[in-house]
Amino acid sequence: MNTLEMVLDLAFLRFSKNRREVKEKELEKVLKRLEDKNEVAEKNDEEAKEREYLEELKRSGECVKKAGWITKLLPTYGIIDDRYRFEINLTEEFTNLAEGCRVSYLAYKQKDGIIKVVKIEMVLQEAWDCNGARSNEKSLDQAIEEYFGTHLRKVNGTVKSIAATQTSSIVTIETEVDREVSVDISTIEIQFNPAVGDKIVLTCKVQTDDTFLDFSGAVLDFVAINPVRTMIDVGTVTRVNPSGDGGRINRNIAFRKAALEAEYVPNQGDIVAFDAIENEKDDCLWRCLKVVLTKRSELPHDEPTQPHETVINERGIVVEEIPPIFLPDIGQKVNLDIVIKNTSNRTHKLFRTIIPVARKMSQLELLSPHIDDSFNLEPGAQQTFKLLVHGRFCGLSAEQIVWKFGGGWHVKRRIEIQVGNDDTIVTIEPPRNPKSRYNSNGYDRQFARKDADVIRGGALMKSTGIISKVIGQFLVPDNMKKLVLGANTKMDAEDSVVRNYPGLRHQLEPKNYSHNFHNLLFLEEIQLWSDFRIYDRTEVFFKRPNRDYLSLDIDNVAETRPSLILGDIIRVISPWNDRRVYEGHVHKIQQNRVLVKFEKNFQNSYNGELYNVQFQYTRGNFRKLHHAVGKILDQMEQSVIFPTRVDPKPPQVDVEIVNGEMLDQKSGKVLKWFNGMLNEAQKRAIKNVLRGEARPMPYIIFGPPGTGKTYTVLEAILQIATNVPHSRILVCASSNSAANLITERLISCRYFFQGDFIRIVGLSAIDRNSIPEHLHPYCALCDISIDGTTSNEIKESETGLKMQCNSKYLAEKKVIIGTCQALGSFMTLNLRNKNHFTHAIIDEAGQCSEPESVIPLTLLHPDMGQIILAGDPRQLGPQILSSIAKNHGLGVSLLDRLLERFPYEKNYDRHAYGFDERLVTKLIYNYRSIPSVLKLYSDLFYDEKLVPTISEEDSEEIAFLEKYKSILPDTLNPKHGVFFFSVIGENRQDIDSPSWYNPVEAKNIFIFCTKLYKLGIKHSDIGIITPYKAQVQRIRQFMHQIDEDKIPKVGSVEEFQGQERNIIILSTVRSSKSFLAQDFKHSMGFVQNNKRLNVAISRAKSLLIIFGNANLLATDPNWCKVIRYAADQSAFFGDLPLQLGSQTY
Repeated sequence: MNTLEMVLDLAFLRFSKNRREVKEKELEKVLKRLEDKNEVAEKNDEEAKEREYLEELKRSGECVKKAGWITKLLPTYGIIDDRYRFEINLTEEFTNLAEGCRVSYLAYKQKDGIIKVVKIEMVLQEAWDCNGARSNEKSLDQAIEEYFGTHLRKVNGTVKSIAATQTSSIVTIETEVDREVSVDISTIEIQFNPAVGDKIVLTCKVQTDDTFLDFSGAVLDFVAINPVRTMIDVGTVTRVNPSGDGGRINRNIAFRKAALEAEYVPNQGDIVAFDAIENEKDDCLWRCLKVVLTKRSELPHDEPTQPHETVINERGIVVEEIPPIFLPDIGQKVNLDIVIKNTSNRTHKLFRTIIPVARKMSQLELLSPHIDDSFNLEPGAQQTFKLLVHGRFCGLSAEQIVWKFGGGWHVKRRIEIQVGNDDTIVTIEPPRNPKSRYNSNGYDRQFARKDADVIRGGALMKSTGIISKVIGQFLVPDNMKKLVLGANTKMDAEDSVVRNYPGLRHQLEPKNYSHNFHNLLFLEEIQLWSDFRIYDRTEVFFKRPNRDYLSLDIDNVAETRPSLILGDIIRVISPWNDRRVYEGHVHKIQQNRVLVKFEKNFQNSYNGELYNVQFQYTRGNFRKLHHAVGKILDQMEQSVIFPTRVDPKPPQVDVEIVNGEMLDQKSGKVLKWFNGMLNEAQKRAIKNVLRGEARPMPYIIFGPPGTGKTYTVLEAILQIATNVPHSRILVCASSNSAANLITERLISCRYFFQGDFIRIVGLSAIDRNSIPEHLHPYCALCDISIDGTTSNEIKESETGLKMQCNSKYLAEKKVIIGTCQALGSFMTLNLRNKNHFTHAIIDEAGQCSEPESVIPLTLLHPDMGQIILAGDPRQLGPQILSSIAKNHGLGVSLLDRLLERFPYEKNYDRHAYGFDERLVTKLIYNYRSIPSVLKLYSDLFYDEKLVPTISEEDSEEIAFLEKYKSILPDTLNPKHGVFFFSVIGENRQDIDSPSWYNPVEAKNIFIFCTKLYKLGIKHSDIGIITPYKAQVQRIRQFMHQIDEDKIPKVGSVEEFQGQERNIIILSTVRSSKSFLAQDFKHSMGFVQNNKRLNVAISRAKSLLIIFGNANLLATDPNWCKVIRYAADQSAFFGDLPLQLGSQTY
């Protein structure tokens, strides 16, 4: 290469390099411009977002700093700009504050729209001019308006004090930052009633202020209070305070009476489930919020009978041994001599001899000396007292004889009297239950074969249309069946279930609500399946009463429980060919047989062959319950089922009670009372229902016995229908009888036309005659289908019963009445307006399980629907078959559970009537019992608040009492109506029956009733209550000896709930302590079962007679009070229990 070429190449390389450098620099400049442009865009975006955020804060106005003038300053509060109120404690750091000052302040817009001033930050200007006009001086401060965001912050603290007023409860909390704050718990979310010493977490809404490191500025509002730590566990009661107001669990967990489940009286050794929170007040570190009994402590075995008092020296007075007296029968007599000696060296003066029992009821009569004779008993002298013993009462009883001496001392002796022998008292053999031919070994496996050919037929009726929503099957899990049915004992079954389904141990809360109730319903269904096995038969044959049906004989099937109902399934299988199962249905139930239908070929060809038979219940009701508990929390606000606070809504009808009249404050009109006899408590309940300020939270009408709850419910229905024009009302009841009563009352008030309301019934209720025929024109069969899928023609039976009703026909009704289960059929429909029903009223809500109660709730408008629960948590609750399900929550009604939660719970310090009247009204005026009977159950179970309306002077009930005073002991109060006869019988059990009876009590009741009949008392005026079926049978057998057509009603407590009689006689049966724990576990008997006791003693209008073993019953604190109540009025017959102390003579 020559020189020139080399020069040119070098020049080209340099040129290329320079050009590349130039391009790189240009590229850097372009990239720099792009970066600058992006930064500007990002900055503009951030500024735009900031402006948008500030605009949003400004629009919300939730937290703002502003300037304003103090226009009023009083000792307790001040006002800014004539608009915004602030508490005077916000000004404590300012000494120069006065009206006319200009200040900067921080304000917060609350949920209800009210502006709350939370902080006075500084004084900007000290005063107005001398004429009181605001200064026109301009300043930068006048333009203050700065908006802030908010966030939640949690602060730990300890409750230091609680101040309750009629309208609020102020809790003072010492926080972890050494600052005390006061919180009105009626305005925040809280799920427990706080107490001094509780360790809590306070959730606050605070100002978001970036001038602070943690961005937290002023506290704007208080949102919630929760415990710092909770403990849910099972423990043993290790101490019960002598006063009965509390005690200890596991020695270091304190509980108070308010934490105990309703009617539970704790004993040392009880096993309890508890929910506790941390508390530093006492020496314990925990305080119980709730204590629920899971297992009663082992009660002591029978104490030996008191020995006969032989020779006892008292100040030298010796009473010779008094032998026990035996009389073969009532009416017989025997003489008794008692010798007393003065072995001292001084003279004792005997003032008088006393037999404490009223003369006409006592079995002792002193012949000589006279009871009022007074004489000196010299040293070494003796005196013989001659008595005549009359046999008045069957069984073993005891009386006392008392010698009263000068100086105020006395000597007493106990005389035991046995009239008749237990073996001779029962002269009528009870009917024997037929032995079941059911054999579980291999029997059920026949019907459970997976490869069996099932031939179905004989359905009760064809569906008249289709439904728009299909409810799931919710089949019982096989694992749970095995755990329950495969266990050796019920206790083993419960342990296995809880171990495999641990959620059942936990307190009910939103996250486990549906899951827990699904499992509880599965357990209940397993128990029903087990109970249904009493109907199963092996190698039986059918009869053919007519060409339509086959019949199967089952003794007393109409009275057997659980009940067979129309539509239940019958399955039959040949003992020798178990590959084919014929499945039919029950069509009729008669006293001792059922009529069934199968598939046509089997039905027609059956010719007396033997078959094994199994009955199965229809599952429709269980499916409705499962569907409801799975849907409720999606349908309604969580506060409906788990309330924490009241968020008041504008009244649906703005009414107030003025001088007994209900005034519509909007129109100024006086609204009509449909029942002019309502008392002031009932009127308050109606006012609160119409206002409905807490809706959709349930409103509770708490109706103790005889207080007119049903009349209040009826008035509520009429007032809602009249004054809430858009209303569509579901009226639900726990039973057909309760629904019938409401229907009859609506008919009798004559406000509605016949087509305005309808009573929904099931076919089985018609078949069992549960619906009186005169109600049929107002009833429709529960056969619901979509409008357009059936004929619009509504068919009627001869009695007026509506059939084949579609949704269009039913939707037109203003009021629809039925049991919760019957109204559950509406869950399968899509009504044109999904919020068609506006109000749900559940009568006897305390007798409905929670899944039953939530069925109608799922049909309501989710935001504005109103729920009204009427019932009494102190009476019997839902009847649950499964003890496992009952022990873990299924036996607690929604009404009961709500009344034990804040803000529903009782608090007389805070509320004049005991409850927040936006949520609960307690009826207190009793129309049933005479004052002396009412006082007993009012004092025991209703805080002594029930008020009698029956006069002691001229009422029918008092006149009725006068009729039979001649056969009762004279009492201190002549108008006293509660008597206790203490007799000691023997509780017995037949070999083939698990139930108990006491022949002595049965005979005494028979004798007492014969005396009543002789005085002209009708059998319809008498009710006899006893907790055991066997005792019911014994008493009925005795009463048959009088007149088969004049037998008073004899039944269990459950059968008498909701009823009343002029005379109620209780037979308590138990005479042995060894069975009390078993009674309590199975909710039998009266001891330690206060709901049963309450129902039993509150049925009487004029007279309550109790037969029982007083020494045994006195082991129960409430029974102790019953016995004392009778004894204080000289209405107790027998030997007073030691627990009640000595009697005054």
